[in-house]
Amino acid sequence: MEDDKEPLVNVEPPVVLLRTTRYRWLILAIFALFSLLQSAVWDTWGPISVSATQVIGFTDHDYDLLSNWAPIGIMTTMPFFIWLINNKGARLSVIFGGTLVAMGTGLRCIPLPSSTWKYFIHAGQLLSAMAGCPVLGAAPLISNTWFPPNERVFATSCMVLIGNIGNAASFLIGPAIVNRPNNCTGGQNLSTTTHATYTDRNEVMTNVTLAPIVPLTTTSCSDNTEEMRKQIKYYLYGEFAIAVLILVSIVIFFRNKPDVPPSVSAGIERLDILAGLKTLSKKYSFWVVTISFALACGAFYGWFGIVTVLMTPHNVSETEVGNVAFVMTICGSVLGILTGWFADRIKGKLKWLLFSCYIIMAVVFLYLAIIILDWINVPPFKFTEAGFWVSFILFGSFSSVIQPLGMELTADIAYPVSEGTSISVVTWFIMLSMFIFLLILNSVPNQDISIYLVLIFTGLAAPFLAISAKNENVRLELDKNTRTSNRHNPSSIVN
Repeated sequence: MEDDKEPLVNVEPPVVLLRTTRYRWLILAIFALFSLLQSAVWDTWGPISVSATQVIGFTDHDYDLLSNWAPIGIMTTMPFFIWLINNKGARLSVIFGGTLVAMGTGLRCIPLPSSTWKYFIHAGQLLSAMAGCPVLGAAPLISNTWFPPNERVFATSCMVLIGNIGNAASFLIGPAIVNRPNNCTGGQNLSTTTHATYTDRNEVMTNVTLAPIVPLTTTSCSDNTEEMRKQIKYYLYGEFAIAVLILVSIVIFFRNKPDVPPSVSAGIERLDILAGLKTLSKKYSFWVVTISFALACGAFYGWFGIVTVLMTPHNVSETEVGNVAFVMTICGSVLGILTGWFADRIKGKLKWLLFSCYIIMAVVFLYLAIIILDWINVPPFKFTEAGFWVSFILFGSFSSVIQPLGMELTADIAYPVSEGTSISVVTWFIMLSMFIFLLILNSVPNQDISIYLVLIFTGLAAPFLAISAKNENVRLELDKNTRTSNRHNPSSIVN
C-alpha cells in the first residue's frame, strides 16, 4: 500500500478536456450574415430617400422618427434581452433577433396605400431596431462559447464588423435597384435639414448611415413614380426573403453551445443577472473601461449625423460625404478584423491596444477639427479634399476598430459575469453617451459645437482608460493557467 503514503502536495491539478470544432465557423458565418442583414435593413431608406419621399410621402418628421427608432427600440428591449440571453442562451436570443427582422421586413411588404404604408414601415423599422440588441450583445458570448482564447477577439471582430458592411451594401444596392425621380419640373429643392444618422448595434456601435437623408421637397417630378414604387417593393421583397432565409438557417443550424467547450472559461457557470449586476457595480476597472469606451463611440456616432452641415462652407457635397463614408466603412471593417487577429497574437495587451486606438482617434480628429474650422490656414493644416478624405476615413476606421477590442476587454474584466450582461451594460452606456452628445448639440444653434464635443469626448477616453488600476484579464488568465488535454479523445481537436 505504498501508494497510500504518497504526499498530497505532489498531486497535479485535474486535467480539463477541451474541444474545438469546425462547426464554430458556421456559427460565426450565420451570425455575421444576420448582423449584416440587420444593418442593411435598418439603412434601407437613407440611400433611396429622394425616391422614397416621392413615392411614399415621407416628411422630415418621418425621417427623424425613422432614425430615432434605434435608441428607442434598443433601450426599451435591452432589459428583456439581458434576461433572455442569461436564462435561455445565445440560440434563442439570436432567433429572437432574426424573428424581429423577418417580421419587420414582412410588415413593409404588405400592399397598402402610401398614407397607411408608411406607418407599417415605421413599425418594421422599430422591430428591426429592437433586433440590434442581440447583434450588439451576443457576439462576445458566442465567441467565448465557440472559440478558443487565441481566436476570440478575431471572432468577435468578424461578427461585429461584418455587420457594418451591410451599410455599405445598402448604399450600393438601394440606388442600383431604385431609380431617382425623373424630370422634376420644379427642380430638386433639397432640404438642408440634418437628420440623425441611422444606427444599428448599433446599434449604436458598428453601423452608420452612408449617405445623409435628403428629402425631396418638390412633388412635381414626372412619370416614373409608379416605376419607383414597384422597384421599392421589389427591394423590400428581396430583403424580406433574405430575412426569412437567414431566420430558417438560424433555427436549423445555430446551436447554443458545443458539446465540449473550447476553453475553461466557456465551460464554467456564470453569475445570474442580479448577482452579475451587483458584481459589476463593484468592479472599478470595468467602469473605467466602459466609460472610456462609451465616450469614444458616443462621440463618433453623435457627430457623424451633422458632417454634411459642417462641410457646407468647404463646398463638399452630400454625395462626396456619402462616398467618403462608404470607403470609411469598408476600411474600418477590414482594419478592425485584422486588428482582432493581431490582438489574439498579443494576449493580455488589449487595454494598451485600445489605448493606442484612442490616441490615434484623438490626434486624427484634432487635425480634422483644425482643417474644418480653419484654425491654421497654412499647409498642411489648410482645408483640402484630400486632407478631409484621409482624416475622416482614419477617424471612422479606428472608431470601428475599437468596437470589438472594447467588448472583449470588458468581457475579460467582468468575468465571472456573463458576456451577455456585461456587453449589454456597455451598450446602454454608449447610447447614453450619444444621447448626452445630441442633447448638448440640440441645445445650441451653432453646429460647430459638435467638433469641440468630439475633441472633449475622445480626449478624455485615453487618459480615463489609462487610470484603471491594472490590466485585468481575469477570463484570459483562467484559460492560460489551467491544465488542458485532448489525450482522452485525440480526434476531438479539429482546427
